[in-house]
Amino acid sequence: MKTPPAIIEKDATTEKTKFGVRIANTNSSAANILGMKEPKGVIIISVVQDSVALSAGLKQGDAILRFGDR
Repeated sequence: MKTPPAIIEKDATTEKTKFGVRIANTNSSAANILGMKEPKGVIIISVVQDSVALSAGLKQGDAILRFGDR
């Protein structure tokens, strides 16, 4: 399920751009929509054009719960 952009909190302390995606920590509203018991992971706020992330199919609103062994 795609997370509506309206529930993504914009907070300069939690937003980061890594690997061609701009991310923010998952908030309680996003967690609720995604069916999580508690907020975890990050939500993609935007994907950089012509990036590896775009080529991999990542989209705004996707949740990333695990990256490698983290």
